[in-house]
Amino acid sequence: MTFPDSHSSYRPSITGTLAGETVVISGASQGIGRVIAQWFSHSEASLLLVARNQEKLIETRALCEIEAQPRIEILSHDLAVDPIQPASLPEPFSSPSILVSVAGSFLYKTLENTTKEEYQQQLDVNLFTCINLVKSFLPSLKIQRHKRIIAIDSIAATVGLGDSGAYASSKHALLGYLRSLREELRHEPVPVTSIHLGQTHSTSWASSDMDPAKLINPWDVAQSIHSVACLSPPTSVDELTIMPSGGPVAPF
Repeated sequence: MTFPDSHSSYRPSITGTLAGETVVISGASQGIGRVIAQWFSHSEASLLLVARNQEKLIETRALCEIEAQPRIEILSHDLAVDPIQPASLPEPFSSPSILVSVAGSFLYKTLENTTKEEYQQQLDVNLFTCINLVKSFLPSLKIQRHKRIIAIDSIAATVGLGDSGAYASSKHALLGYLRSLREELRHEPVPVTSIHLGQTHSTSWASSDMDPAKLINPWDVAQSIHSVACLSPPTSVDELTIMPSGGPVAPF
């Protein structure tokens, strides 16, 4: 299975613009995060693409809209370990207005056989990358006019999974964090959106023979996130569920 070529012929048209805004996208080196970066590169925004792998980030930038590439900065940083230091970044990347948290890791393993180290790895990637992204930029985010936090948590944040319990546990923790953050920031206000995402065509399916037509089109995910980002400041989409139209596919 290749990614994302099987869906390349279907890219919904861009609606709305983010001209003058700066967007940070974590997990932008591959998979869904790369598609989101490509989508946002059509929106006239400046983009800060963050992930651990520098070479893959360079690849992502090269895949973005040619005219947008001068407005794109890449940063190799492990958000699972610690926050970014905004002072180390040039403007406008040091003071973004929109955060998009995408980075995640899936562990297909029963709870009985999951080690403490594996639990910690799931929490580090699926919870703390988002926490540290927000910690990095929240002080400057609060003073922006058009400000918003959008995070993909997974449909696993809302249900138990018998074959990947550590993953589901970490996503439940992420959803709890996002719901609490949303309430904490109501008075600012900084809208916080949680995206409960079902099984989506991405690099994680590379070794599978799954028919991509049974999975969510990643360009639709990018379009949905972009639509939320373009909302006017008084409007918040608190939580959004996106699922395959035919229902969940195994493993789930």
